[in-house]
Amino acid sequence: MKKIVITIIALLPILAMSNNHKTTEKNPPKKTDLKTAPFRHVVCFKFKDGTKPEKIKELEKGLVDLKTKIPTILDLEWGINDSPEDLANGFTHCFIVTFKDKAGLKIY
Repeated sequence: MKKIVITIIALLPILAMSNNHKTTEKNPPKKTDLKTAPFRHVVCFKFKDGTKPEKIKELEKGLVDLKTKIPTILDLEWGINDSPEDLANGFTHCFIVTFKDKAGLKIY
């Protein structure tokens, strides 16, 4: 449970950067059909001590290549944790996959 809480805290800055949650009088919140709305899936990785950098690069490439192999993926972002807060609890890589809709996750 502690790992989950720390992971969520580490992801909060990423979620805060999203403009999807901003609403104003000129931009009221829209009622969205969750079955057809874009769906984001977040995956964080922690590698075992001693994992060779070549293996990590292989995993990165494999995940990035999914965008060309799975048509329901609209976007794929990834990065390495470089946070000065040191709250990632060993999780070093984060991938954010945006699917056309939630059903697209099943194909993944």
